[in-house]
Amino acid sequence: MGARAATGVWAWMTTPAPEATGNDSRGRRAAPGPAQLVRLTLLLRGFLTFSGLAGVLLLVLATSATVIRISIEGTSGRAAGIDTSVSGSDRHGPLLVMFALLGLLLLAGGLRGVRPAMAGLAATGLVVLALAVLGDGPHLHDTGIVSQLYDEARSNAGAGFYLESLGGALLLIAGGGLLLLDVP
Repeated sequence: MGARAATGVWAWMTTPAPEATGNDSRGRRAAPGPAQLVRLTLLLRGFLTFSGLAGVLLLVLATSATVIRISIEGTSGRAAGIDTSVSGSDRHGPLLVMFALLGLLLLAGGLRGVRPAMAGLAATGLVVLALAVLGDGPHLHDTGIVSQLYDEARSNAGAGFYLESLGGALLLIAGGGLLLLDVP
């Protein structure tokens, strides 16, 4: 029996178990380093800046775009001398442009780290959204005097309503996001 044990037939394997050699082993991931956090913060600030600038541009475009469009079956768009489209400037005058300029100024202040400017930007977006939803929303399907002249008159939201709503939402996102990103 001693001879067999010496040849290794009955001997136990004593080699160690293989160990993980790469970074693909299971376990907790390391927290992101300072460079990764700075890169992520800059990326988020860039996205919020783009959102704010896009919101300002959309508000300016909504001023001249059709907010409410009245269509009449069988006509070319004008009904007895009545214009069948209502633009943002017809509904709100220069208000959308003024909100766009205010949003641009507040965005510049918010990017410099002024927290009241960030809150003001979010509030401006909220006011524009309220203007679109509460001011224009109830009148989207109102045909006005055209329905007295034509039974087939229908009214729908035009592109300006969506531009106005999206512009307000982007200003709200930019202001709120900058506030959340600038937590002391």
